[in-house]
Amino acid sequence: MLEFQCPHCKEVLAIPEQFIGSKGTCRKCKNSILIEPKKMHDSSKEFNAYSSTKNPTIVILHVETTGPSSRKCNLIEIAGIKIDIHGREIDTFWSYCNPDQPIPEKIQARTGISDDMVAQAPYPYEIIKEWFEWTGPHCLFMCDHPHFHAKFLCTPLLREEIEPPVARMIDIIEMAKGFKIPTVEYKLRPLLEAVGHPLKQGHHRALDISKGIEVLAQILLKKEDELLSANSGGTMFGKLLQKTDHSKQEQQLYDNLLTQSNDMNTMCGTDFHARESFELRKNGTKKPKNGNGHGSGNVVSSEPYLTHMPEWYEEKKRIIETSYQNPDLFDEEKFRDTQRDAKWEYVLLEASQIHNIDEKRRYFHEAISLGAKDPWPYEQLTGFYIKSKDYESAQRICECFFETDSWKFPKNAGTSLKLLDRLERLERKLAHAN
Repeated sequence: MLEFQCPHCKEVLAIPEQFIGSKGTCRKCKNSILIEPKKMHDSSKEFNAYSSTKNPTIVILHVETTGPSSRKCNLIEIAGIKIDIHGREIDTFWSYCNPDQPIPEKIQARTGISDDMVAQAPYPYEIIKEWFEWTGPHCLFMCDHPHFHAKFLCTPLLREEIEPPVARMIDIIEMAKGFKIPTVEYKLRPLLEAVGHPLKQGHHRALDISKGIEVLAQILLKKEDELLSANSGGTMFGKLLQKTDHSKQEQQLYDNLLTQSNDMNTMCGTDFHARESFELRKNGTKKPKNGNGHGSGNVVSSEPYLTHMPEWYEEKKRIIETSYQNPDLFDEEKFRDTQRDAKWEYVLLEASQIHNIDEKRRYFHEAISLGAKDPWPYEQLTGFYIKSKDYESAQRICECFFETDSWKFPKNAGTSLKLLDRLERLERKLAHAN
C-alpha cells in the first residue's frame, strides 16, 4: 500500500500501488487528486541535519536593505531567531550592517534606520560570515519572500569569491496559506496582525519582524504536528508510537518541513547577477555566443570576458558619491606627493598655453605618465580616442585615471562618474567586438 496525502485537505490515504499515476477522488473532501508517491525527505541525503541532532537548526530570518536589488543595494540590518522543531526559542542574532552607500529617505522613513546608525557597523560580508557561523551548517530558514532573502545572504559572499553554504528556505507566507490561517490578505503585515503581533507603522525593524514570524511559525509548527498526529494516531500502533517514541514523530515533522523547502541557491533564481559574475570571474571566460551573437550554451571561449566586473563599478560609484556627500571625511592632503605633483602640474600648465591639438595631446600623455591627479587630460584624451574609434586606447586612458587616487577627490566627483560610465561602456563595446 502507498501513503498519499491529499493536497487539499491534508488527509493521508492508503492507496494500492497499482493506482500510482491515476486520477481519483479524495474520500474526505471529494476533490479530484492525482495519485503520486508521498514525497519524504531521504534521510541519507547530506542536508538532513536531524540525523545528528534531535533539535535540528531552524532559523527565523529577516533583513532590511537599502533597496530591492541585490546588485545595486546592500544590507543595513539582519536578525534571526533560532528555534527547535516545536518552535521553542534557542538563541537570537541581530546586527546593523554598513551598506557603504547612502540609505534612501524612503527606507529611512520605513525602518527608522539612518546613515549615522550604521556608519560604525561591520560591512555586509563580515556580518554574513558571522551569521553563517552562528546558524551552523545545513540550516533551514523560515522567512517571507525567500527569493529576496536568499540573494542578500549570498551576494556578500559571492563578491568575495566565497561559495555560500548549503541551506534551505521555507516561505512562511505559503505555509500560512496551506493551513488557511485566517487573515484579510496573505502578506506579512496582515498575517502578523492576525496572530497578534502587529508591526508599528514606520518601524520596519528586522528583529521585531523576526519575533512576529516566530509567533506565526509556532502556530504553523503546532498545526503540522497536530496533522501528523492525526494521520498516525488512527491505528493502535500509531497511538502506541506517540506515547513511546516522540523522536520518530519529530523526525517526520522535520522531514515534512524539508519537503516544503527549497535550496537557498535555487531560490536566488536563474537571473542572479552576483552568481553570474562569480562564475565568470572564477572561469575567466565570457558568455558563449552562437552565430547570431546569442548564448549557445555549447562552446565556451577562453578569452577574457570583462576586465572589471559590474561590482567593481558599483563600488567606485559608492565611494565617489560618499566622498561628494561627505567631503569633510576625505583628506586630500594625505595623497599629495609634492615633488611628483609639481611635475605633472607644470606639464598641464604648458598644455593650457598651446593651441596646436596634436602638441596638446602630447602634453596630456606626458602628464598622465607622471600620474596626473587632475581629470582634465584623461577626459580630453578619451574623448579624442572615442571620436577616432580607437576604443582600446580610450579604455587604457580611463583605466589610468582610476589607478590614481584623484577619482576619490570630492571636487572631481562629477568627472569621475562621467569617466567611470565611459569606461564601462568602452569595456562592453570591446567585449562585444571580441
